[in-house]
Amino acid sequence: MFKVTDPQGNSIVLTQECWKKHICVVHTEMRALLNTVQQTLIAPDYIYTSKSSPNSQLYFREYLDPRLNCRYIMVAVHRKADSTKGYVQSAYPVKSLSNGGTLEWKKK
Repeated sequence: MFKVTDPQGNSIVLTQECWKKHICVVHTEMRALLNTVQQTLIAPDYIYTSKSSPNSQLYFREYLDPRLNCRYIMVAVHRKADSTKGYVQSAYPVKSLSNGGTLEWKKK
């Protein structure tokens, strides 16, 4: 679907399989938000390392849309240890920032 570079210089890929067979099926509200997912990775407001999965980073971007009843779009990215390449695992709207991880990066 796409390949982008995040603010930390990491390469992130969203595969067609992940988009069509996971995100659009499990998180149907995201179907029209492919560009929003891409922008969340390119220009996030926050990046957290997941507490439950240390090889996953959680990208958050503020997205106020009353139809989704959320404050942020969150994109989960899996990256092998010491790798600068990651793959999108999921993307969905959330009401608040991660309480289950460590803040790694914040937009200035």
